[in-house]
Amino acid sequence: MLAARGGHLGRPPARSASEAAHQRFFVKCLRTADRLMQRDHGGRRFRSTFTCGGIGSLRTTQRQSALGYSRGVPDLLIFEPSGCGNFVAMAIEMKRFGAGRVTAHQQEWIDDLVERRWNAIVAWSWEDALAELNEHLM
Repeated sequence: MLAARGGHLGRPPARSASEAAHQRFFVKCLRTADRLMQRDHGGRRFRSTFTCGGIGSLRTTQRQSALGYSRGVPDLLIFEPSGCGNFVAMAIEMKRFGAGRVTAHQQEWIDDLVERRWNAIVAWSWEDALAELNEHLM
């Protein structure tokens, strides 16, 4: 089970902090999990990646589109099967608590991934994301 331990991760963001602040802290948790897995499981990696989201100018968006990025892809992709075997991997769309909203493109991706046996969810904070990931891994 993954835990957000104090100290080396820094101070967690407040519930009202930005979506980016919550995602950054959750990414620290994932990177710590990867280091611990390598140490404790003979070099096996905890595989995850972070998509580039809708950040940037129109020019950046056009460049991303030309490179094959798609609108609505969840923010975090975790390539670990669920502990119970029901899911092949996990996708997390991060949203700001109380202010974020899921776009039609994002919902379409979530629905399509669920049809393909992914555990695809929306998390409203780093705590939500960590709790969902822990449940996924059990």
